[in-house]
Amino acid sequence: MTYASTRIVGALTTLLLAAAAPAAAHAQDGTPEPVPADAQPAAGGISLLAQDARAALRLDFRSDRATCRRVGRCGLRGRVRHRSGGVGGAFVVTMGDLVAGGGGLYDPAGRTVARVRDRGQRCRDRIAHTVTTFGVRRSGDAVEVVFLSPAAAAGAEIEGSEDPLSTRCAGPRLADLQATGSLPVATTTLDALRAGPVTLTASGTRRLRSAGMRGTLRYDVTVTVSPAPLGAEPGPDTPLARLARECQDC
Repeated sequence: MTYASTRIVGALTTLLLAAAAPAAAHAQDGTPEPVPADAQPAAGGISLLAQDARAALRLDFRSDRATCRRVGRCGLRGRVRHRSGGVGGAFVVTMGDLVAGGGGLYDPAGRTVARVRDRGQRCRDRIAHTVTTFGVRRSGDAVEVVFLSPAAAAGAEIEGSEDPLSTRCAGPRLADLQATGSLPVATTTLDALRAGPVTLTASGTRRLRSAGMRGTLRYDVTVTVSPAPLGAEPGPDTPLARLARECQDC
C-alpha cells in the first residue's frame, strides 16, 4: 500500500472510532472546520458505515464576460464530469444543540474528466479522484449531509481528499461550488441515522455564477449509511474492513 493510500484508509477507519471526538465548528459556507486540539469531548456520537455509494457531477461552464477579466478567467468554455462511488465510514458528534461530523468514501475507480476550450486551445484531461468527503451539520430539527465538503475528522489537508472538479485544464473548482452554495445536500434526522440503514440522496440542477464564470451543475449522489458499534474496530466482514484488505496493494 502506498503512503497516501495508507493515510486514506487510516482516516476512514478513524471516522469509525470517533465516539469521543470533540465537536466541530462550521465556516460561514457550511463546511466543517478542523476540531481544536483543546476542545472538550462531545456528549455523544454515532459511528456509521457507508456503502452502496455513487456520485455523478456534470458542470457545463463558460466565462462570464462581465467579470472574467479581473480574475483572469476569460475565453473559457467547457464541461467537467466526476464519477465515483465506493465504501467508507463517517461519524456524527452531538453536544446539546450542536451536531457536527463528516466522513469519506474511497473508490479506486473514481475519475474526473474535463473537455475545455481555453482561449481557442483545446484541453482534454482525465484525473483519478479516489476519495469523496462529506460533512454533517444541524439544520433546525433535521441533519444535513453536505457532499464534497471536507470531513471534520480528516481535515481538508488529508492526501486523497482532493477537489473532485480539479484537472490540468482551466475551469471551475470546488471553491466555486462552495462560494455559491451549490454543494449537493441530503437531509435526514439523528433518529434515522441511529436506527439505520438510511439512504441519503441529493439530486438536482443548479445554476451558478462565481469568480468570472457561470454554469449549470447537474448532480446525483446516493450513499447508504448504517450504524456501527462505537469505540470498536470494524468487524472482519464490514465494508471498511474489506476496503482495507483490498487496498494492501493500492
